[in-house]
Amino acid sequence: AEQKETEIKTILDSAANKETKATEGGLIDEEAERLKEAGRKVSDMMKDQTRERERLQKDLEFDIRQKRIDVMKDSTAKELAQMSLDHDKEMESLKRQKEDRLKQLQDEQMARQKAGNPNLKDYQTGSNIHQLPKEEAEMYAEQEKLLNEAYQRSTADLLLKYDSLATQRADLERKWEETIGATTDERIKKILEKERNLELAQFDEQAVEQFGTRR
Repeated sequence: AEQKETEIKTILDSAANKETKATEGGLIDEEAERLKEAGRKVSDMMKDQTRERERLQKDLEFDIRQKRIDVMKDSTAKELAQMSLDHDKEMESLKRQKEDRLKQLQDEQMARQKAGNPNLKDYQTGSNIHQLPKEEAEMYAEQEKLLNEAYQRSTADLLLKYDSLATQRADLERKWEETIGATTDERIKKILEKERNLELAQFDEQAVEQFGTRR
């Protein structure tokens, strides 16, 4: 980023120096051309710099999320967090591939314009390509769909196990309520209640180890 800023400053300084060579009636044609070229280069560099800054910011966010996951206790909650991060990284990578491909097509179009007319200046070239060709767009859309489906399947499997655990606990509670409710002896009932509480506590501890949370 610092290198880009230096390049932009150099271009602007150069353009400013050339502007002092203007004649009384206005800039001479050659200097006007150079200023337009400088403006085009600055514009392109600023676009590249903005895209690079956005990507660096996103990478920093991913890095922070990874560090938070790394210090989590091993559990299904940690596994789900890692899966979510990995999925977001894959989607971001695909997004960057699409952006880079579109820029490549735009650059190639402008290169063909100059090849067809060598007298064209860079600022006189342009691209009317604002989206990927249909076939390529469909290919990327299919990749996005597959990534989303794979992520949804993986998380669904883990959440199904999580829901199954909640059902098991509910069944366990119901079994103990029926057992305790069928007892009329208060002394025995208190013993059964202690056994119930102990079994439920053990069950919850296993849930903590497995999922990082209590049901």
